[in-house]
Amino acid sequence: MPCKEEEDDSQPNTFQGLGRTDAKPRGKLSLLKLSRGAKEEDDSQWVNDPLDDDVNCLDNDNEKPRYRLSDDQVWQQIIKFTGVTNSSDFQKLNKDKQRETLRTLLDIGASVRQLQRLTGLGRGIIRRV
Repeated sequence: MPCKEEEDDSQPNTFQGLGRTDAKPRGKLSLLKLSRGAKEEDDSQWVNDPLDDDVNCLDNDNEKPRYRLSDDQVWQQIIKFTGVTNSSDFQKLNKDKQRETLRTLLDIGASVRQLQRLTGLGRGIIRRV
């Protein structure tokens, strides 16, 4: 059975020359603060304070919401713009007509992967449109 090294409580640990001599290791941030002379209680004061009501950290009110179209809605738009009813016929279309249709579909809310799945074109081609 392997032996465990016994800790010597008689001599306190010194952390990287910071002058701190207690036996409990702490995180790097605490070491940094202690090296700058800050007290540990300082951070709990601002961390635990509630935010004001007018603070919106994750909300972006300037951005308009994007609505995704279902596959059926996208197919209806493809039929409306091009007159084709399957992906093979879409791939046979003129490249300019394909690009124009893809650009319009992306603008109205179709996703790149959705267009890839429905038209049979690669993601790279659709993204470069």
